[in-house]
Amino acid sequence: MTGLAELFNQDPVTVAKELIGRELIRTFGNSRIVKGELFEVRAWGEHSERELEFTEHDSGIVSVSKYGRSYMIDVSVQEGRGCVTLIGAIFPDIGGIANTAGKLADGLQIDEAFNGYDLVNARSASDTSLASTLRLEGHPYEGTILERRWARAPDNWQGTFYVRPQLL
Repeated sequence: MTGLAELFNQDPVTVAKELIGRELIRTFGNSRIVKGELFEVRAWGEHSERELEFTEHDSGIVSVSKYGRSYMIDVSVQEGRGCVTLIGAIFPDIGGIANTAGKLADGLQIDEAFNGYDLVNARSASDTSLASTLRLEGHPYEGTILERRWARAPDNWQGTFYVRPQLL
C-alpha cells in the first residue's frame, strides 16, 4: 500500500482512483467514531488562481468550502498543482450512503474548522482547539473503477471516478 505522503504527491487521477475503497474516519473528542468508505472521487488539475483554495496547500492538506448549505472536502495533491474532491461514501455502521460532496461532509460532520487539516499526519495545522481527528485508512478498491462523463466540465476537471456502492 502506498503511504499517504507518497499517494498525495501523485497526479490527481491516480490519487482519485487510489482513494476509492479506503475509509475516511472521523474521531470526535468524546471518542465517537464515524467511518465512510469512499466510492466516488473527482480529480482536478492545473487551474487559474481564483478557482480553488487548494493552491496554497501542500500535498494532503484539506480545503473545506461551502457547497450549498453543506460543505465540500478537497484534498491538495502534487504540492497544490491539483486536488481531489471527495464525493461519495458508504457509512456501514449506520447503513447510510452519502452520494454527494455535501452529504459526505454532513455525514462526517466536517465544516470549516477542518480547513488546512493535514490528512497525512492526521492533525490540524492551524486550529489547536480542534478536539477531533480525520484520518484515511485501508486499501484502495481492487476491482474495476468506472468514470463519469461531465458534458459541461471546467477545463481543469480530470475525471470523476467511482464504483457502485454495493461493490465495496
